[in-house]
Amino acid sequence: MQRNADILAGAISNYNNSSERTTGLKNWFEVISMRIEVRGFIVIDYLHKAAETMEIFKKALSEGKLKVDDKSEHIVESKFEDIPKTWMKLFEGANQGKLITKLV
Repeated sequence: MQRNADILAGAISNYNNSSERTTGLKNWFEVISMRIEVRGFIVIDYLHKAAETMEIFKKALSEGKLKVDDKSEHIVESKFEDIPKTWMKLFEGANQGKLITKLV
């Protein structure tokens, strides 16, 4: 049996949803009928590979295979007291790439 691995991201958009409003996976019939395996993970499951992973990223950067530029960051200016409101943008899909908070 051929095994393919796809990574799905975006669950953060559902972190603050109540159970009535969750917009998670709805096509369980396809998951079952196609015998798809769904397995969750979080980054701390792989902390033991952090050094190896950093080397892979450094190499990819030096070879031009990985780009870090203005398009990969969303900078939001915010007063210190407004940081919680600014960080809630992560859950609204208001940013693309990483959200950086610039204190003003």
